[in-house]
Amino acid sequence: TRLELIGLTVSRLPSENAEAPTLKPLEPSGRSIFDWPRAPLTLTVDGVRLERVEIAEGVLAQTISFDAEGRALDKGGLQELSLSLRRTDAVAGEIALTMQRDFAANTVKLGITASEAPGGLIAATAGFPAAAPARLKLNADGPPEDWQLNFSAAVERVFDAEGRARLSYADRLSVKADFSVTPGPDLGPRARTILGDRATLRAEVIEQQDGVFDVVSGELTSPALSLKASGAFASGAGDSDLSVSLVALSPLAALAEGVAFERFTFDGKVAGPQGALAAEGRMEPSALATAPLDPGTLVPAGAASQAPGGL
Repeated sequence: TRLELIGLTVSRLPSENAEAPTLKPLEPSGRSIFDWPRAPLTLTVDGVRLERVEIAEGVLAQTISFDAEGRALDKGGLQELSLSLRRTDAVAGEIALTMQRDFAANTVKLGITASEAPGGLIAATAGFPAAAPARLKLNADGPPEDWQLNFSAAVERVFDAEGRARLSYADRLSVKADFSVTPGPDLGPRARTILGDRATLRAEVIEQQDGVFDVVSGELTSPALSLKASGAFASGAGDSDLSVSLVALSPLAALAEGVAFERFTFDGKVAGPQGALAAEGRMEPSALATAPLDPGTLVPAGAASQAPGGL
């Protein structure tokens, strides 16, 4: 079977009041984003060609026009999809997607490669800076309890990032990730100060309930910073309760005007709801110098609270 569609415009998402058609999966539906229904009969689409397709902003992160080619299969123990998209609007770009779900092995294989000129969909969706070309590559494979993912992403002269992660989504969501970021010359000065020549992030989190995660371990490391955290983190409602250990070296003093130090450490707790986090613990600045005084080494105990305007 071959399908061809020429001239399609999607101007908005379906109405919230619209009634969705009833679908009857041939297997119990889980929490996976890949748990869509099987075709009621063997389906093989050898070729799909789309021309002059336009999708409006609001459906996606930005208005996009494109041509695309692909294929699809739902047969026996396999579901497969491949799609290659070429932008035809003012932003040059190509996006390729492949997916295979093997029901016998209970695995999902996913591949995404994308490259776009400045101001593309990748940057708009991922929150990357829009003024430079962007690229993304992602490969993942495995069962729901051990989904292995590798990725790389870059925005020219802004940053390069690469890493790997292990996800489990069979029951509670859990993620174990390890990735690195190398800043470029056009990244903001504050971010370059924190990241240094290269920064790494290692984390393991397990979902406990909606919006609340158990941070088994989290560590951000750069030449001038070591930050470790563990405990409960609430991304929405509820309270966070994290144990935090921080070591900052002299380059990070540039983040605070009129302050210099050789070393600054903090060991304590960060707790409370989003928007009102409070830190309490032991702070130890070494060789602290400010414009009005130079106290040398202090060992105070203190607290700080989050407010809409800052700390």
